[in-house]
Amino acid sequence: MKKLLISKACKQSVSFLWHPNRLNKKLKLSIAKAKKKQLNFQRIKEQTNRQTNLKIRLDHKREMKALFGGLPEKQRKTTLFYAKKQTGNTRNAFLLNLEMRLDTCLFRMNFFPTFGAARQAIQHGFISINGQKIKQPTKILRPSDFIQVQKSDSWKTSFLKSLKDRNLLKKTAQHIEINPKLAAGIILYYPQQIFYPFQFTLPAGNL
Repeated sequence: MKKLLISKACKQSVSFLWHPNRLNKKLKLSIAKAKKKQLNFQRIKEQTNRQTNLKIRLDHKREMKALFGGLPEKQRKTTLFYAKKQTGNTRNAFLLNLEMRLDTCLFRMNFFPTFGAARQAIQHGFISINGQKIKQPTKILRPSDFIQVQKSDSWKTSFLKSLKDRNLLKKTAQHIEINPKLAAGIILYYPQQIFYPFQFTLPAGNL
């Protein structure tokens, strides 16, 4: 009975609670097997946690692609770096900086069907801010900035026609006033609240 109690206590704790001389060979082997099984379980658990963290990062990238057409890792880290330096909530500052980017504003203005098209137009020098051509899609805009698409009249005509045929976004940006005939817009103010079709979160390691 005493040996049975010793065996049960050792197996439950997966360790040699008593001096090995007091345990028989069979009990030692069973405890060693139990310990090996526990180590394997811990290893699998750690791997699962790593996979979970990887899944979180992948989900985050998918959300970024859905909201902002995908961002290179370097740009994402740079935006997050500056967001952390700002006072207040890091998540809100991060999203605000992305919303005030030139390529994002052009897309929110319904001027281009995709983020890629907006970035391509910027890089080709078709976009001006306050009368100056800008070729950086990452340019952060401020209230009172005047954005205009410097393209041919035929493009503007087809652009106006496309606006009648389709509505690219369910809701237009409230913080941007748009003049479709001039293919221009002006930033009125920083967006007070940003609504997205799903709850956007940053990975825990980024906060």
